[in-house]
Amino acid sequence: MVNYVPPKYWTFRMTVNLVPREDTNAINNPPQVTGTPVKILSKGCRRTNITIPAIDSDGDEVRCRWVQLRKGECETNCGGTSSQIDWSLENTAAGCQLSVNPRRSTVGWYGVPIMFEDFNRKGEVLSSVPFQFMLRIVGKRSCPKPEIVSSLPDCLMRPVGEDFSITLTARAVTPGSRIRSIMTTGLLGMHKSEIRAVPERPQESSVIVTWTPPSSEEGRTNTLCYQPEDSNGFQGEMTCISLLVGDATAISGPIPDPITSRPSSGRKIHKSESVFMIRFDKSIKRPTAGSEIRLLRADGSHLLTVPVEPAGGGHDEAVVYYDNEIVFAIPEERLQEKQTYRIELPEGLAGEPGTEACRLPSEAASWDFTVVGDYKATPEKPTIRKPAPHCYESYMEIFILKMMVPYEDPKHVYFREPACIACVYNATHFVMRTDYQFCGTNIEPQRGNGALVTNDIRIIQDTVGQSDSVTRSGGSLIHIVCRADHVIFVSLDTDIEVMAEDTWDGSIAVYNYSLMLYGDNAYTSPYGYSSYPVQAPLGEKLYFKASTERIGNRRREIYLRSCTATPYPNPGDLLSHQFIDNNCPEDDTVTIQRISREEIQFSIESFAFLHHFTSESISVYCKVWLRSHGDGPPCPVVRTRRYAWPK
Repeated sequence: MVNYVPPKYWTFRMTVNLVPREDTNAINNPPQVTGTPVKILSKGCRRTNITIPAIDSDGDEVRCRWVQLRKGECETNCGGTSSQIDWSLENTAAGCQLSVNPRRSTVGWYGVPIMFEDFNRKGEVLSSVPFQFMLRIVGKRSCPKPEIVSSLPDCLMRPVGEDFSITLTARAVTPGSRIRSIMTTGLLGMHKSEIRAVPERPQESSVIVTWTPPSSEEGRTNTLCYQPEDSNGFQGEMTCISLLVGDATAISGPIPDPITSRPSSGRKIHKSESVFMIRFDKSIKRPTAGSEIRLLRADGSHLLTVPVEPAGGGHDEAVVYYDNEIVFAIPEERLQEKQTYRIELPEGLAGEPGTEACRLPSEAASWDFTVVGDYKATPEKPTIRKPAPHCYESYMEIFILKMMVPYEDPKHVYFREPACIACVYNATHFVMRTDYQFCGTNIEPQRGNGALVTNDIRIIQDTVGQSDSVTRSGGSLIHIVCRADHVIFVSLDTDIEVMAEDTWDGSIAVYNYSLMLYGDNAYTSPYGYSSYPVQAPLGEKLYFKASTERIGNRRREIYLRSCTATPYPNPGDLLSHQFIDNNCPEDDTVTIQRISREEIQFSIESFAFLHHFTSESISVYCKVWLRSHGDGPPCPVVRTRRYAWPK
């Protein structure tokens, strides 16, 4: 295979979580990935997008990525690293998509190693499932792909124990060719007939797929994928249909709950309340087509309409979908005292998570509520589920309903560091974001390369008198937990010192100097100011360049007097690690190389400070010598030193 180097290992590594989930109290169901084992593309074809379908029966978000060497998921065939093929992998609205440009790829066989992962609402990986197949690039300059001519719906529903069959028919488009096979995959216990030519249509052939849904699949969605191949070896597009197992009368989409929604059925609210919440009996997602929420007066006349953007239709700040809730706001003072209104929800306002084709629409619903002027008459607010964070590689993000915060004041919501308060996101939510090294975030390394990142959000319920800094209420506490790759964050600073000399000729020189961090060992990609702090995995090489520019008639050479790292942006921090002293390494991973009189390069493997997890970061400070004489004494041998203690 082209993208394999000796020794040619093929590794499968799957990770599953057998601990019952917090939301379902059941063991997690990992993603089910479907696809054919071999795919063939001709160099005559333009860029081809290969969609790999995945189903998660728990409704979790599923993402794909290349397998990674540092996670022990591969030996030599680590995805995306071959220079012989032009390909990329990305997550799209249609699912995992492998994009291949055969015209810019070398003819041959390629191993395609992909990892699928499902994520819970906290952004934590629940399971990792490998999916690997073979891709062949052939040298033919044409691109005649056989076609599927069967007309089938995107989703079929079948009851348990009832046999059903599907006829799959394909047509070859090259004169004189025929359909050699129709590959199928995805259904456990499926039976497929032998391929047969269609009478009086020699370029068409068909197979019959028969399946009896077992009781273990009731309520679950399966995927059947099929792909034709002609006698010349050309493959057509892979087509998939979804099969939902169960009785159509017993399976329903999400149902709005008028009792736990706000305003709830028959309840009274204050006329100033403008944030509404619709709660459903299960998790929901946006509809595939646009929809709307209507508010009517008691006589049935129209008050206002709240439009709802469809999934993939752009960013909708007015209507927020979160787990099993829809939150939206109406213009203030639109509601009048002593009036009754009706909320009207159409069918399909929300969809059930899962395969897009079989996503069941929500049921229609409506209920009445009354507006009063006396705030004391308003019943207590219903319990609102504490929000879960969105966890990313270097920062966390959490959305807070404004109705959870007294007076909707963002100063009443903050992280462990009180200066880190909320920001207004839209009419219904605040948003809080912080990098993992700020706002009191705690990072605890775990076994392997992972780290547990935690913080707290406190919501103060009231303050004392006119003071904003005193409260007698404990308020609400939201504990945030994220899992992230163990990374460090690097910041830079530089100082310069001109060495005193015995002689001075009276000339004047001005020196500009800089310390830059680069993303590669060729020192071709410096990080810009806006890129800091830069994140890097532990043990990864960091590449620095110190340089000076002489303005005037004095010429001196640059030397590194010292380079020190601290966990905070404070060069005087008692906790530090000096890794260069008098232009010599003080760390066994440091290499120093002079490029010219004005430039010197050095590198070091990234590290972390022991017992110091409140701010998993390092700031680098270098003092620079400008000298006119030659090199100093030779550097001593450096012993292994991979720790940092307080001075």
